[in-house]
Amino acid sequence: MPKNKHQCQELWCIRLANSQAALYAHKYEDVVNHSTECLDELMARLVLPALSLRSVANEKRGLLSKALEDAMQMIQCVPTSASGYLRAGSIHMTNGKPGLAADNFKQGLETVPKSHPQYNLLQYENGVAALRSRSRFDIIGKLPLELLHKILVNAETETVWTY
Repeated sequence: MPKNKHQCQELWCIRLANSQAALYAHKYEDVVNHSTECLDELMARLVLPALSLRSVANEKRGLLSKALEDAMQMIQCVPTSASGYLRAGSIHMTNGKPGLAADNFKQGLETVPKSHPQYNLLQYENGVAALRSRSRFDIIGKLPLELLHKILVNAETETVWTY
C-alpha cells in the first residue's frame, strides 16, 4: 500500500486507503464497507477473468463439470456480477439443459443490479433458455408415414409398450 494515497489511482487502492483511514478514525462500519468494496473490485478485476478463461477452456475440452465448477465459483466470488450466471447458463445450454440454464439466468436476474452492463444480456439469454426449455424435438413426427408404419409393424409389442 503506497504511503501517499495519491500515488495509487486504482479504485481498489483508493478504497483500501479509505478503509485504513476509517479504521484510524474508529469508524468500523465504514472499514467493513470500504474493505468489502475493495475486495469486490479486486475479485471482479483479477479473479473473475481467470475463472472465466479456465471455464471456457474446460468447456471447449468437453470437461463440462469442471467448467461449471468455475462458473459457480465466479458466482460465489462476485454474486452481483452477471459474468458467472452467463457462464453457467452457457455451459448448461451446451450440455442440452436449457431448463437449468434458465434457472441460472433467473437467479442472476434476481441478484445482479439492473445497472450492471451485462444485465440486458442476462435477460435476453434467460428468454432464449426459457423458449428452448419449452420446445421439444419430435423425431417420430418428422418421420415419413410409410417408415413409421414399417417400424411399428416390425417392432415387438413388448418393446413398443415398455416406453
